[in-house]
Amino acid sequence: MKNSRTREFGSVSISINPKAMRQSTKYEIQFAYGQREILLDFVGLERSNILIGILQHGVRQMEITPDYSTYGHSKAPRIHYFGRSHIWVYSEGTKDYLKGCGIKKVEAIGAPWNYLPHNKFRDYSLDLIESQERYIVFPDHGHLNMHVQITKEAVREKILYWRRISGHHNLSVCLYWSEFLIPAWQEVCKEEEVNLLTAGIGFITPAWAPNLLRIEFLHNLSKILQRHTHAIFERDTSGIFYAISLGLTVGYFPQTKPFTELEQVLPAHQTLIMEFPEILEQFVEADNLMSRCHKLLGYESMRTRTELKSILRYEDYL
Repeated sequence: MKNSRTREFGSVSISINPKAMRQSTKYEIQFAYGQREILLDFVGLERSNILIGILQHGVRQMEITPDYSTYGHSKAPRIHYFGRSHIWVYSEGTKDYLKGCGIKKVEAIGAPWNYLPHNKFRDYSLDLIESQERYIVFPDHGHLNMHVQITKEAVREKILYWRRISGHHNLSVCLYWSEFLIPAWQEVCKEEEVNLLTAGIGFITPAWAPNLLRIEFLHNLSKILQRHTHAIFERDTSGIFYAISLGLTVGYFPQTKPFTELEQVLPAHQTLIMEFPEILEQFVEADNLMSRCHKLLGYESMRTRTELKSILRYEDYL
């Protein structure tokens, strides 16, 4: 990536960004979790290409998916005075919703997750111990602009609860990367002999930096999930659908997370309970959830390499 060029005119300094930097900033959401790279790799394009459009990055996404309709809808950035760039979404339902909102350049292509070569990461040695249940927990997490405070006592209470609902089977905890570094989590998990994991970094600055912790995020998550039989979720997240797609038994147990009044009415939380009511506070096998999961991940909208390459709009900038 070229650096910005600065020109000085007396006491006035003007910073001129190369086109590549402007485009990367305009479409930076496509870099989240390495999803852009998954699609480029699938269709055989160099990773130096930028997708000229908005790429949906989560099953629930504000301004994109119908469950967030009260927040309005997204208009893709303009590519010239008279036209806008494309929006690529997971499912036909989301595509129809946006078209109903007047968005014309929208295509359903399925979640980038669907294009991962899952079997490549399959550890078949685990099949030899099918009777051994292995539980992975995905706790609630904040974000980079949120200061998270948690005590060792609170961490221990969570672990004791997760152990109880998992029948005291083998337990691992997968944390958001910044919370993975919190001493309370590290210390208590070591004391309780709980395996502590992180999938990587979903977002970095600058967004387009070729950092493997971002690019391989979903690859790492796939490997982590496939090493477990059951998944416990403390919050609504796309990880629930990824776990179901890989055949894990899942359960949604938000009571270990203190809810604020706002969180109680968040559309994603409410929609999850309406669409998958049976996973609230109990474990359900993936087979009973798979068809609904595949619909949300847009499996019916997946394209061949040739089709996807013709649908995407891209330019070599980086």
